[in-house]
Amino acid sequence: EKNKHKNPITNQYYSEKDFMLGNTVVLNQFRFQLLRCDEFTYRYLKEHPETFKEANFDKVLEKIRIAARRFKSPEDFAVDLFKRLDKNNSGFIEFEELYNGFRELDINLSIQEQYTIMRRFDSNGDFKLSMEE
Repeated sequence: EKNKHKNPITNQYYSEKDFMLGNTVVLNQFRFQLLRCDEFTYRYLKEHPETFKEANFDKVLEKIRIAARRFKSPEDFAVDLFKRLDKNNSGFIEFEELYNGFRELDINLSIQEQYTIMRRFDSNGDFKLSMEE
């Protein structure tokens, strides 16, 4: 059944901004942390960058470019970043490696921003990044 729910912390009704990836929502005393979204929701986030700034790929990429400035080229940065993030040397970066790696490198991205990166570069939809992607 579709109902409006209040955030128990703010006592305000949830709005669409409350449903960003990484956020926790409480519904009927159950806590849910939002970690992934379906294709429809992902497209909706991308189509409304004024509301969902963390889903705006260009803005997220700009944050990463700041960290890349100390390298000769973006390609050198990408190779170095991939090697640092692929902790198990599998040739792939899974979301958990991406999340932990960005934190270790002091590249402060929200879960939503990291999801935006993963979705943009994951060309085959396996939720892993390879160097080719």
